[in-house]
Amino acid sequence: RASGASGPVGLTVPPRRQYVLAQPDPGDPLATALHELIPAEAVILDLAGDTKDEVLEELVTKLALTDEAHLAVRRVLDEREAKGSTGVGHGIAIPHARCDEMEALQMAYGRKPAGIDWDASDGEPVRHVFLILAPPIHVSNQYLQVMGTVAWSTTRLFAMSWTL
Repeated sequence: RASGASGPVGLTVPPRRQYVLAQPDPGDPLATALHELIPAEAVILDLAGDTKDEVLEELVTKLALTDEAHLAVRRVLDEREAKGSTGVGHGIAIPHARCDEMEALQMAYGRKPAGIDWDASDGEPVRHVFLILAPPIHVSNQYLQVMGTVAWSTTRLFAMSWTL
């Protein structure tokens, strides 16, 4: 049956959702900013992990951290996820935290084409994970600016379209 058609007892079947990755404008400063903030060595295009915990570990391992900082980051990320999921919907999660052991803002990106359960706000599996970590005090407050950029850019780049 075509999406949007009447179902049994006159119920309307909602249209099927499809996510479309828009092509960013090469002159877009927001797309450029994300490219500059996520080094190539911190990008995983085919995450191996099948759980939120495994994916977080995989991403944190890609960052330039001491063993002590790695453990501290995992602890604060686990505490942050316990407060509420960082799965923002549309297949996107933005785990983020400030940590005493961080010297500067660092980011990592991972993609899981099959998706994983992240307790996202829309209940959909997460396919794109943007990890953002920062020291507790950052003079330029880049942490908040980066979080806003990631949230805004991802909702724009992974725009929803409805197919009929």
